[in-house]
Amino acid sequence: LQFLYFIGVHIVTLGRLGKRRAYPSTGGGALKVRRVQEEALQMDAEGGEMPSHTDPYITAHKAELVRLTMQLLHGLGHNKSAAVLQEESGVALQNPDATSFREGVLDGDWDKALTAISKLNIDNAPHEKRIAFLIYKQQYLEELEAGNKVAALGILRNKVTPHSDDSAELHHLSTMIVCGGKDVLYGRADWDGRRGHSRKDLLKSIQKYISSSVLLEEDRLCSLLKQAQEYQRERCMYLNDKSVNHTLLHDLRSDHSSLPRYTQMLLDDHEDEVWHIEFSHNGRWLASGARDATLLLYDLATFLERKDSTAMHANHVLKAHRGSITKTAFSPDDKKILSCSNDHKVKCWEVATGTLLQTFAGHNDDVTAVCWMPDGKAFFSAAVDKRVLKWNVDGTLLQKWYVPRVLDLVVTSTGELMYTIDSEKRIICYDLAKTEPCTTLVPLEPGRGRNAGEPEVDPVVFVIQEDDYLTSCDLSACGRYLLCGISVKESKGCIHLYDLQLRRMVHKYNGIKQFKYVLRAVFGGATQNFVLSGSEDGKVVILHKKTGEVLTSLEGHSKMVNCVAWNARYPDIIASCSDDKAIRIWSPDVPKIQSLRKTEHRDVEHGEEEEEEEEEEEEEEDMEADRESDGTGTGTTEDCDDDSMK
Repeated sequence: LQFLYFIGVHIVTLGRLGKRRAYPSTGGGALKVRRVQEEALQMDAEGGEMPSHTDPYITAHKAELVRLTMQLLHGLGHNKSAAVLQEESGVALQNPDATSFREGVLDGDWDKALTAISKLNIDNAPHEKRIAFLIYKQQYLEELEAGNKVAALGILRNKVTPHSDDSAELHHLSTMIVCGGKDVLYGRADWDGRRGHSRKDLLKSIQKYISSSVLLEEDRLCSLLKQAQEYQRERCMYLNDKSVNHTLLHDLRSDHSSLPRYTQMLLDDHEDEVWHIEFSHNGRWLASGARDATLLLYDLATFLERKDSTAMHANHVLKAHRGSITKTAFSPDDKKILSCSNDHKVKCWEVATGTLLQTFAGHNDDVTAVCWMPDGKAFFSAAVDKRVLKWNVDGTLLQKWYVPRVLDLVVTSTGELMYTIDSEKRIICYDLAKTEPCTTLVPLEPGRGRNAGEPEVDPVVFVIQEDDYLTSCDLSACGRYLLCGISVKESKGCIHLYDLQLRRMVHKYNGIKQFKYVLRAVFGGATQNFVLSGSEDGKVVILHKKTGEVLTSLEGHSKMVNCVAWNARYPDIIASCSDDKAIRIWSPDVPKIQSLRKTEHRDVEHGEEEEEEEEEEEEEEDMEADRESDGTGTGTTEDCDDDSMK
């Protein structure tokens, strides 16, 4: 506010030039602006000067604030206002040579830009050489874009090459001479052309070699405001909103009301412990796998649109597995879903119809994890048999790896890297580009020599060794962070966050009880600024990813919560499943809880629905006969006991 007041002091004085200004008609801010305007007019009449600002911060950074304000005014097209501010303050935006350099770059006048650089007194020969290289590189690319290959070749030989010592960089630039068209050039150079943002990007690249006191960074004030907004977003504990354009007029505010806190729906269709749940990428479907060897698919469309729980039911009840279902995975397009089981098999289903498309039988022990490749044409499976298999969706086995027992795995959105957690307490990163189809691959452990007959290509990128057992992993949307469940005492933290660029753990989360069972923690929220996990004490815990603070602990399950899921499409919806055989769907709203019984499934075996209806009719007739014999045939439902009502 002080900074805005400071800007107002200078801009209001433009009234002296006879300019008309529009101000808000109400509010404290408008009153302050009018008072400043009146003070300016009074000072003019008395021949005096506006009082200087007494705030120490403003005083210390006055020249910088004036420069930032002038740059902003120029960016908004208010050049006359910027000129008046410069005249009144006596502070220049930048020296004439810096202005000439900037104009030369943006206008493509390369001689002008290079002449100005020589006058800026950079006093650093390597930096000056690098700046010249970047300018000549831009000139070279623009000549190629215009189709002037002869001129471009001359620039490459006589100007670009003498200013670079990087042979690989020069070789890459030389290959662009033979580009078949502009689109190929844009892609190979990672460049958007003369009419794009390439010249502004060039200015930003050069800025790191020139002091900001000489050449101000482009849109510097906007960058500072974006940093402030991002800082507020990170520190706003309960923020669950994808919008990044919140107002600058006040601090970002949110409270716990934006978080899922109430059970919106209770689903108890499974007959045994529910081990895994997952939302589809479009947020419409919920899949659950349980110890009863059943895969359930729920279509949430009506519920999500109206928050109407009365129409909620399992659309497909899939019972092809002969063992407990350990994990599920929706395909990238949400048209298929994989389920893996303790029956040593992986099955692929069509989501819309519940049709079994393919069964994959390549493991000889419990299958622990499945994960799709980004193209949806292939996937990986891992099992207790110490194998990781890569499959084509048509059933073809593409690859076989012999590795330590893998408990969970994830693949990056680009399909370049795969991360696994294994029984030896390790996180291993594999480079999938270094593998070949139809080969048996034995990744090497760090420090171990290669045995005879093993492949020469080692896909292991790095290994992170843990002290305790890892039970699950979840990869952030940006691909930088990995969230792992750790089977340890609560006091040490049982969820660890790893920075995959730094290749180390960066955060421990307390508040969850996990001693010896598999609990699956996930990232959550509109911008993945939360961590969501179940707990062995039956609670669902939401933590802030940045600070690790427990934001809320949800109670409702009567036994251990095995898995949780956060709906990426509808970030106010989460789901949890438990050993109590139930699935709970949570939201910020206070609902009417509906329990869906098995008789409400639409997908049942042939004839089962009719038999259940007949049994219900017979029970109603018996109840009616009993009431008539007791003289209560016209009574209300209050006349029946609880068992009869069920």
